[in-house]
Amino acid sequence: MSTLDARAIVISETAAGENDKRITLLTKGRGKISVYGRGAKKASSKILPVCQLFSYADYVLYDGGNFASITSGSLIDSFYELRNDYDKLCVGNYILELVNKVVPLGTPCDDVMFLILCALTALKKSKAPPKLICVAFEIKFMQLGGYSPTMEGCTNCEGDLGNAYFYEDGLICESCAKVLSANQFPKAQKPIYAPPGVIKAIKYIEQSEVKRLFDFVITEECLISLDEIAKQFVCRHVDVVVKSRSFV
Repeated sequence: MSTLDARAIVISETAAGENDKRITLLTKGRGKISVYGRGAKKASSKILPVCQLFSYADYVLYDGGNFASITSGSLIDSFYELRNDYDKLCVGNYILELVNKVVPLGTPCDDVMFLILCALTALKKSKAPPKLICVAFEIKFMQLGGYSPTMEGCTNCEGDLGNAYFYEDGLICESCAKVLSANQFPKAQKPIYAPPGVIKAIKYIEQSEVKRLFDFVITEECLISLDEIAKQFVCRHVDVVVKSRSFV
């Protein structure tokens, strides 16, 4: 039996009895862990501020062997501002749900934690559209997991692109897009037109440092295409349903 210190962000919270919570933390150095917040639902609880979704804090955890519980915590940022904007809240919830469902327990992923913090900070402070922050996060998150779309040449016929479309794992030419569109594929697998602004945005996201990831602008038309591309790419490589994506 011992205590341990952990800097972490709450990525999931569920009720556990009348007064307790079961908390999922994404921690620095230890990855995702599950802990209990004893009495965290009580208004008088000292740990209530660090047991809320989005809470970023320094925790003291009691390791009971088969379980761990939060003894105390020092809040760094609650990202409370997200709760005052519906669109930002939806994107924030989706980001945390996606990470929680994809990242396995106990796998160190400091790069993902830093990406989350940068995304939530951008939602909190940036004037960028929440949807833009969402799709940039998705593409970078997939890249950190080892999945990057092919952006040079047609992935189907290996010819020149010309007017480019996105399909499954990368760009395809217009001729291949017409052939694929003529077949009865599910809607999510239809080729999506990728104008030059979208291609430029994807390349920027992949090449950018995380701390500068959300420092770009894009037209509304390109954002619509980029949103569809990001959804298709994530769905292809993530074998879980992330329900909160439908609210973005």
